[in-house]
Amino acid sequence: MPRVNKMRTDKRMASDRLLIEIQKWDWSLHVGLSPASAPIEQRFQGGLLYTRGLDIEGQVVAPKTHRTKSIRIWISPLGPDIVFGLDELQDVGRLYYEADHLEGTDLEAKLFLPQDALENTITCLSSIWRYVHIWVGGDDTAPSPITDFSFSREIPKNLMPVAV
Repeated sequence: MPRVNKMRTDKRMASDRLLIEIQKWDWSLHVGLSPASAPIEQRFQGGLLYTRGLDIEGQVVAPKTHRTKSIRIWISPLGPDIVFGLDELQDVGRLYYEADHLEGTDLEAKLFLPQDALENTITCLSSIWRYVHIWVGGDDTAPSPITDFSFSREIPKNLMPVAV
């Protein structure tokens, strides 16, 4: 790889991309009665509080500024009624640099996943995926919008110099 490209990759990793090694994950499901304060439109079948999602614990591999930090990632499946665009949701999640240290993590991320992708995601997490890639906008001082995320079995070759 030419030196100029490697430098560009290093800078890109440092500014807007996290590479996370998955250490463990769980599928969570919670059903309970909605509190009276919950808006009607957020109640399931009129009076239930219903949440489900993937809970991933991992360790940041790159960029170097966050290497070895622990991260907890919560992935929420979204139904087809959720709309993305200029007047709607404009990111696929949020990265929090100030994590809840009571949970024992340094960073936290919340990601949105299309409900239709949930079954394949669980299958691949249990069999082949070992890394999460997260692209963020903003800076390290506030919750940052996540613009993209993906999973992989291996570290991509173009990231090996910055991840090792």
